[in-house]
Amino acid sequence: MAKHLARKILSREAKKRLDKKDAQGKLWTPEQVEELQNKMIAMIGSENPPEQMSEKALREADRKKITEGFASPEPPKPIEVTKKEVIDELKKRGAEVDISQTKEELLKQLMETEAQKR
Repeated sequence: MAKHLARKILSREAKKRLDKKDAQGKLWTPEQVEELQNKMIAMIGSENPPEQMSEKALREADRKKITEGFASPEPPKPIEVTKKEVIDELKKRGAEVDISQTKEELLKQLMETEAQKR
């Protein structure tokens, strides 16, 4: 197979260099084919074969790659509001405000008024 590939490569290179009239003859010599064939075999033989991974390891690697691609760098920080800001927002919306309630109760009231508007 390497011999045929070497011949094909040498033929294409020769056709690029020569005119169409000159490209009718022999485009390569057996020595050139042997030299290129030895280079190809040496290049492929010097490569290290890929490391075989088990199915479990492949799945784990895929899962890790996917989670890294979609994971956000840090979760969004919750917005902090003070009790005064909640009271001001309720007053702005025209709701009755009992300032003795806790901030959580006032936030709940604000959410209810927001839901009623919609």
